[in-house]
Amino acid sequence: MKILKIALKELKLIKTQKISMLLILFFPIITILAIGTAFGNVNVFTGTGFSEVQVGIYVPSTTDETSELISELNRYPSINLIQFSSQQEVIDSIKKRKTKIGIVVEDPKTKYSGISMDLYFDNSALLETQVTLFITETILNEVSYRKSTELLEEILQNLDTIKQTVKEEINTIDSFIDKLNDSYSSLNNLENRINQINLSTMKNELDTFDSYYTQSKNDVSNTKTEIYNTQNQLSQYKIKISTEKNKLIVYRNQLISLRTQISNIINVAPAEIANQLSPIYTQLDNTIFEINSTINELQQAEYDIEDTQNKLKQTLVMLDDVDSRLDSANSSVQSFKYTIDSMENTLNEIKTMIAEAKTSRESILTDLTETKTQMQNLSVKLESISSVSAESIVRPLTVTKEPVYESTEVSVITPMAIAIVLLLTSLLLTSISIILEKNQGATLRAKLSPTMSITWITGKIIGQIFFALIEAVIILVVAFIGFGVNPFGNFVDLFLILLLISFSFISIGLFLTNFTKTQSTAILSSLLVSVPLIFLSGMILPTSFMPSFVRGISEILPLTVATELITSILVRESSLILLIPQILLLLVPAILMIAFSLIYPKIKEI
Repeated sequence: MKILKIALKELKLIKTQKISMLLILFFPIITILAIGTAFGNVNVFTGTGFSEVQVGIYVPSTTDETSELISELNRYPSINLIQFSSQQEVIDSIKKRKTKIGIVVEDPKTKYSGISMDLYFDNSALLETQVTLFITETILNEVSYRKSTELLEEILQNLDTIKQTVKEEINTIDSFIDKLNDSYSSLNNLENRINQINLSTMKNELDTFDSYYTQSKNDVSNTKTEIYNTQNQLSQYKIKISTEKNKLIVYRNQLISLRTQISNIINVAPAEIANQLSPIYTQLDNTIFEINSTINELQQAEYDIEDTQNKLKQTLVMLDDVDSRLDSANSSVQSFKYTIDSMENTLNEIKTMIAEAKTSRESILTDLTETKTQMQNLSVKLESISSVSAESIVRPLTVTKEPVYESTEVSVITPMAIAIVLLLTSLLLTSISIILEKNQGATLRAKLSPTMSITWITGKIIGQIFFALIEAVIILVVAFIGFGVNPFGNFVDLFLILLLISFSFISIGLFLTNFTKTQSTAILSSLLVSVPLIFLSGMILPTSFMPSFVRGISEILPLTVATELITSILVRESSLILLIPQILLLLVPAILMIAFSLIYPKIKEI
């Protein structure tokens, strides 16, 4: 009962402070209205809900690419593109806060080098700059994505042509391989035919002709010599025959004269003498006849010798012709032998060429087979590339943002608002209430009364918790009704968590009163504690921006833990069992600070 009386007394004490009551009622309303209005239509993931970002741009030279870039950027309603005539004007516009972001486009080094640009931003406003820079980079990446997609679609179209060309080349290589296989058979046939040509036999026969030629030349020469000798002998025979014929003619003429004389004698001589001379006359007549026959035969012999000599002359002419023909034949044979030698060298060269052609064919066939394999692999790769869309190449990972929890931005920020309001009001009201009672002597009277210190502190805490819960309810009602925050989570768990948070912040206020004597120092002490807690809690500056050791400290601070607990219940619908570590982070320090507040006055009195 004493605890309730002390709690009611605490309520009456706060009610007597008109300004405090107004703060209790309007501070949470103003806080949630300000936060809800500011973030009610903002989506930090899509960039929607933000005011139009003023972006300055400088393009040194107008090209088709830069004109297209400006046209693409003007399509986005979330940025207002302002063109400047120099890089310095872009920077000056940021300094004068006319623009948030500056884009300076560099001249392309080559035709296909793409567009390079520098982004200038105002780093004097950290969070605002990060958001506007994020929006601008997102838009630029989207423009770059669309441009890359267009270029890739054109490249993929060209790849279809290349793919068809590669298939045609594969067919051509197959045709070459077939021709090489056919040529191998042709080379074998040609080699067999060349091997069938036996030039050695022909050369041996021609060598035999050389011996025949030499023998024939000798025979012709000997025959001509014999003919020349025969002609000389015939000429000598002809002379002898002519001499003998002339002698016979002389003898015949003498005998004819003698026969005439005998005939005259017979005609005039007596018969006896005539009879004796008649046989002589007859013999002379026969002798003359025989001599005439001999002369005729000798004359015929002369004719025969002349005819033989003429025939021998013709034979010599014929032998000269034969000799000439033999020389011509020999010349032809020697030329033919040279031709055969050349043909043999040519055949050997052809055999070598055939062997080299076979070797080259195998090498070419191997190269063509490898080339065909490579072309087939290239065709498969081109086929796989062609099957891929330009969008999947430019953006291989398609990310669909799906929130885990069904909440709005105001739902996420509402726990922060509750935590800040509870922190400030609990610290200030508790410290001011205790200091006020100290100044009025109520604390001294409580010490002199039989009421225990623990009872007195418990009553004060209950009274402060009552006002803290009223503030939390006001924030939740305004968030639910005014900004459509869905009431997720278990209300019992939420109530218990709000009790714990209020208890924790009130214990900090009680702890501070041990070292303050006036309201002003209490307020300053509260602010001295609240401001670091707010900055390190991640509400103003995200903890991801902090160094790791600072982030480790931030995660165990009361305001950070309080925000995490309210968010876990209100947004994530977590169970209290899962939140036991965070509950202990608030409960244990709070109990220790209350214990210190109970012990410290006694230690101070000693």
